Amino acid sequence: MSEIWLKEINKEARAILKEWCGNRFLWKDLPPVYLANTEEGRRAYYRETGEPAVVMAGLGFEYGNNETHNGKHFIFLNSILVSNYLVGDTLSTIIHEILHILDPNSSEQAICDMETEICRQYKIDRENVLDEWLAWSKIEEVK
Repeated sequence: MSEIWLKEINKEARAILKEWCGNRFLWKDLPPVYLANTEEGRRAYYRETGEPAVVMAGLGFEYGNNETHNGKHFIFLNSILVSNYLVGDTLSTIIHEILHILDPNSSEQAICDMETEICRQYKIDRENVLDEWLAWSKIEEVK
């Protein structure tokens, strides 16, 4: 079930970005992008690298990251987002990582600013679950 859900979220993220980007990026020139959290993405990653895709799991990790191998892009999502069906966090993370792929020379801050604007414009409500956990764990460490 989570694989089907994740593919739908990915499709939605790509549709939002395609509309939002307009003429800012050449969308048709975007090389293949795979989600390493899906069976298809794991197989493609193995074909390109000869290594199994290692998907991040756990609180305190990043929401996601991406890697490029032989012109193909692989997005790794923190499995907490996927396994808990956190729509806002998953959608915004996919958007964030694709923005890095579309505009690799932009700073992290510029990508975050674009992601924030897209989330505002398309009314994507982030859960910020990993940020909340990290803040809570730091409070617990102080006690």
